[in-house]
Amino acid sequence: HNDQTLEEPEYILIFLGTNDFGMFYELNGDANIDYDTLVNPTTTCEAYAVMLSKIKKRYPNAKVYCMGLLAREYKYNEILKFNKDLESIINHYGYIYIDLFDTEIKYNLNRYCDYIVDGVVHPSKLGMKIIADKVIEVLLDK
Repeated sequence: HNDQTLEEPEYILIFLGTNDFGMFYELNGDANIDYDTLVNPTTTCEAYAVMLSKIKKRYPNAKVYCMGLLAREYKYNEILKFNKDLESIINHYGYIYIDLFDTEIKYNLNRYCDYIVDGVVHPSKLGMKIIADKVIEVLLDK
């Protein structure tokens, strides 16, 4: 097919990083990135920046919204810091950060299984509704 016939997205929603955070914690890095020379990422934060850079180039007119990680008891403070690093990277590219850490899920960690289907990280139907409601709130606000 011809690229000229393809429609460009008006909105792009990104929700990723949970598996990277959990499985490769020592490789997360931080937002202290040299954006001008970054080509071969070695940390999750650098890879996130490269991804956003490519999206910016390929879809310059799209409104991009990036979600942070959900709160959970495991590495609670580390997730909070990682989200702040992601937010800084997202802001660098002029995109919108959606804070999922500070949702109803955070305030009910003792009832975590109501929101997380496996008791660890995967949102249940109720958890997905909370995420969707937060995304809609931000989309309508912007």
